[in-house]
Amino acid sequence: MGVLILAGLGLLFVVFSVWYWKSGFGRRTGATAEYGAYVQTIEAFGIVVALVSFLVAIIADERQRVATANAESMALTQVGWNEVERYFADHNRDLTRLYKQLYADNAALQHIPDPPDTPEVRSQEVHAVSQLFQVIDNTNWLVQDRFGGWGNPDNADWLAVFRSWFRSPILQQHWPAFRVFYDRDMQGFVDDYLWPLSRR
Repeated sequence: MGVLILAGLGLLFVVFSVWYWKSGFGRRTGATAEYGAYVQTIEAFGIVVALVSFLVAIIADERQRVATANAESMALTQVGWNEVERYFADHNRDLTRLYKQLYADNAALQHIPDPPDTPEVRSQEVHAVSQLFQVIDNTNWLVQDRFGGWGNPDNADWLAVFRSWFRSPILQQHWPAFRVFYDRDMQGFVDDYLWPLSRR
């Protein structure tokens, strides 16, 4: 964009110069010297070009800064996702029941037997759902603040995952207890949008 603007200004400069010398504009304006008037005009044009170049550079830098910040933020969310997956892998024996519920459409998981319903298993499930809620909260903030809201089709993949998660009876069971730890945006997203959507 900046290159196009500068190219346009350069073309304008050429057109102006040709017109200036062919039309005798300097003489008609009463300038004492036609060349001197031309130089003054070029100086003014140079100032305009410098200002435009400066503004273009500022806009480009800001766009790059926003793009970089967005990429870094989404990367952090992806890291959070990976950490949750690692937690499930490290505690696979105790978290099989919950993992099967989170991905109930995955037939390959459903034949795996559930672990015994012990205090240790329930404790690990609480730790796991806490991490899941935090991933949802982080992603919800990014989507609402930087990525166009949940109506943006580019965010459909995240929404599909969270919808699948909230079909889990274990996740639903623990949400009321964790709900108070999140702000109204997160509460509204889950209560009014995500949870009803997961029932369809």
